[in-house]
Amino acid sequence: MLKYILLLFFCGCVIQEYEYEEESEPQYYLELYMNHPIENNIYRINYPSGRSNSYTTVYVQSHPNVFINWYSDDDFCVNFMNQNICESIIQYSTYTRTDGSGQQMIYLSENFIGDTLSVSGCINEYCNEVRFIVD
Repeated sequence: MLKYILLLFFCGCVIQEYEYEEESEPQYYLELYMNHPIENNIYRINYPSGRSNSYTTVYVQSHPNVFINWYSDDDFCVNFMNQNICESIIQYSTYTRTDGSGQQMIYLSENFIGDTLSVSGCINEYCNEVRFIVD
């Protein structure tokens, strides 16, 4: 009986050596674009006449199922009960689809006509930006 226990113990204990690759910096792929005409790396958006606000879309191409944080220094404000409430023109975050594509909506106001605005998409600390002029 002792032979079987020792045999089981020695046969079950296999020493494996693992080769570890040195960790390298992650490779990020993040392309942002819009479906509008582009001049000098700045998109041109025609604002719809007669509207007080509108939306446009920024598209992203990256790796599948990647978490994208969205940022912009540009914001809009509304007066609600005698208080100004200001929000970014782009909201928070999205995930890319299984094919790596994605999109996020951007708020536009008629007050932005003639302005150059920008939004950034980020994967961790790696960011890319699109700039656009509202005409």
